[in-house]
Amino acid sequence: MEVNYYTGNTYDQIMGLTIPSSSGYTETRINAGRVKNSGIEVNINATPLKIGDFSWRTILNFLTTNPS
Repeated sequence: MEVNYYTGNTYDQIMGLTIPSSSGYTETRINAGRVKNSGIEVNINATPLKIGDFSWRTILNFLTTNPS
């Protein structure tokens, strides 16, 4: 079993900005976005059945994210 907590900050995301159409364009791109997220990830690996050369492996993954 593996449990991880993560947190991340992303800056300068490219976003669209509306500009006057008199410029010949309707939108420009700027580096202005910011996203912060955090969460928990849980991984469980198991082999519930193993008979001779046959085995059944199970992997369970759970993830929760809290964007802000």
